[in-house]
Amino acid sequence: GKKLADPKDKIDIFNQISSSREKGMTGDTDSAVAAFKKILADDPDISDAHFALGNVYFKARRYEEAIGAFNRALELKPDDTFAVINIANSYGMMGKVREAEQYVLDYLKKGFEDPQLYYLLGNLVVRRNEYDKAMGYFNECLKRNPRSASAHNAAAAVCLNKDDLPCAETHLREASDINPTLLNVRYNMAQLREKQNRLDEAMELYRAEIADAPSNFKALFNLARLYRNAGREDEELDALLKASKAYPDFPL
Repeated sequence: GKKLADPKDKIDIFNQISSSREKGMTGDTDSAVAAFKKILADDPDISDAHFALGNVYFKARRYEEAIGAFNRALELKPDDTFAVINIANSYGMMGKVREAEQYVLDYLKKGFEDPQLYYLLGNLVVRRNEYDKAMGYFNECLKRNPRSASAHNAAAAVCLNKDDLPCAETHLREASDINPTLLNVRYNMAQLREKQNRLDEAMELYRAEIADAPSNFKALFNLARLYRNAGREDEELDALLKASKAYPDFPL
């Protein structure tokens, strides 16, 4: 109920937040944190400053502090879905997947129904290989937003893990129709074509995925495997070297 400031009177603070955010993005964590704390000491009710501070902490892998900053942003702006997502991701990065899931479920009980939160829940439980539960969350997301290409793609990945190929085909076609260049759509479609023994199509799909995402080491590795089966050893070696460069710790 309080009177809010005239935006013109806050342009200096806006510029300070932008400058501090840039410092955090370049890895100058200490300077960014100090700058945000100065801003918030002068005006502790700027939700964007708390949110941006949380992003700086998250990037620096200081997840407990990130959660604290995102929670403060959420107190000031209770419908901020992105703050909820970032809190859950912070828990996830600490290996606290169940805590992340419960946090989101508790938030949903307050009456907030953003479809993205169900997509997030699905991705969280996939990490525990709870595929049926994940499918329930993805379906809930799609019920609220049938145009979510990401949810269709994630549901397709679950179907692939369960060897339910018709289910995977349906969701991948939906995802492709909505957003044909969404990362991992062609990767998942390539896996489906492999399972259907349509190997030439799988190769083309892996190559298309790699063209847009050269660091997708899994696509590179799978493509190398198909090259090996086809006796194309030079191309196999090239793909393996690129996979190793993209992710040097990839054991396979």
